[in-house]
Amino acid sequence: MLRRLHHWIGLLVAAWLAIATVSGGLLLFKDEYYGWRYPALPDAPGFFEPAGAVIESIVADSTRPITVIGLPTAALPAYHVYYEDGGEALFHPETATQVAGWDVFDALPAFLFELHVYMLLGEFGHVVIGLLGLAAALNVCIGLALWWRRRSTFRLRFLLPRGTQKKHLIRGHAAQGAVAGVVLVITLLSGSAIVFPDVSSAALGNLLGSTSGLRPT
Repeated sequence: MLRRLHHWIGLLVAAWLAIATVSGGLLLFKDEYYGWRYPALPDAPGFFEPAGAVIESIVADSTRPITVIGLPTAALPAYHVYYEDGGEALFHPETATQVAGWDVFDALPAFLFELHVYMLLGEFGHVVIGLLGLAAALNVCIGLALWWRRRSTFRLRFLLPRGTQKKHLIRGHAAQGAVAGVVLVITLLSGSAIVFPDVSSAALGNLLGSTSGLRPT
């Protein structure tokens, strides 16, 4: 029963994990993409120092509600503005002039972010991703339980399958899961906690014996 459950849950979450891994990996290079895509951005190191007057000018001139303003960095020397309607824009760090602007499907990084976080389905997709993360964490736990029954046969040399035959692939899969299982569970649960913050906060409160929520001072 556990083996069959592990099999079908694995098939369910495998496609999502592939999409999440590829999109998340590409998002690591979004600043480099912006630098290549928008050559009007400055490349001098001194330009990424935040300036209050520039931020005030961006906010005052905006005709759209702003939710977040990302400060300039060495990798992306521009103010990255996120609008309430989902649009984004880049502003020059010295002059506060808009260098670029786009909506969700107008720029590759914005599309990848929506795919990675919302599966292109809005808030419903965000919830689905949280549930898939919990399912994946459960599946890793099931895999570890299955491995525990045969732990006496575990060898580190099985981490790299000797061939493409089914028995070699299964041994490699089991060994890799045993080595990385705990880290995977923590990663998946922490990601799901971001999707369901109220539930995770209440669960941690009960686990740690806290009866009141923590608030920053």
